[in-house]
Amino acid sequence: WRACQPNGSKVLTVGRWMGRLGNRLWQVHTAVRLAQAAGARFVQLPNKLDAQVFKVPLRLPVRGRAPSCEFEADADAKGAYAYDCEFVFFSSCRTTVLERKQLYASHFLPYLRREVLPSCKAGGHDRVTLHFRNGDVAKSYSAEKIVGYEGYHDQPPCLYYHRVIETGLGGRPFREVQLVFSKEEPQNPCIADIRSRHQDKLVLSPTNTVVGDTCLLLKAKNLAVTTSSLATTLKMMNSKISRLFFVNTLVEDSGLHFVNFDLNTSEVCDAFPKAVGYKVMQLKPRPASPDEYFLRFPADALVESRCPQA
Repeated sequence: WRACQPNGSKVLTVGRWMGRLGNRLWQVHTAVRLAQAAGARFVQLPNKLDAQVFKVPLRLPVRGRAPSCEFEADADAKGAYAYDCEFVFFSSCRTTVLERKQLYASHFLPYLRREVLPSCKAGGHDRVTLHFRNGDVAKSYSAEKIVGYEGYHDQPPCLYYHRVIETGLGGRPFREVQLVFSKEEPQNPCIADIRSRHQDKLVLSPTNTVVGDTCLLLKAKNLAVTTSSLATTLKMMNSKISRLFFVNTLVEDSGLHFVNFDLNTSEVCDAFPKAVGYKVMQLKPRPASPDEYFLRFPADALVESRCPQA
């Protein structure tokens, strides 16, 4: 911290944003945890976190102290491990899922804009909310190396969502399905597949607004997240969750993305006792087309892990 914050400053600065809201929440969370360990009183943001969901001050007060910091970092292009002074993203203090959840509640929820939570209605116990990633990585699969993503944003096969819908309610199917996705193109192929396959259920469309869809994620009692920083971070601020479903599409169960996507099952169970996780096994040979992967993924290659209370 001192190497990046010279002159004894009590302000830890995020140099610039990386990506959109989900990634920015990751950045600020990481900065706050480092600041707690370093004794900094504020985290300085480069500019507004966002204009619609949160009203976080540019100089964010740091609440609480951390007694120590077990430092960890992803290697840079030269294989070196060092403090990330620009993004405050690629290095951090080691935290558990429960600790991260508590930090999101203490440092972000107080700044949620007043109009967010009244903008949608929460469903009952028999409704599941599913989040999909559209746009740049909507059809990324099986460790595909899209420039700038390096295989870390592969989306799950549709089988993941079908398993959740058909067995997620204590072994029974959900009667209602709330879809949440953006207007970006291309569209995730699982959206159309779910609408076609589950016509016996009430399938609800998104609100088509950032505020409304954020509300849906924050109020969902049963929530299935995907490989998305937005859903990953917002689930941490949802105090209504009864059942959480999550999916691991990474090739290696280690590193920054394994931590940030909250994929350590035992830690997830401490924070969300009724969670159910799924691991997407790597297929060899790699599926020849997106349809083969998304629509015809083999059932035995999606491995389930359940928390003791699930």
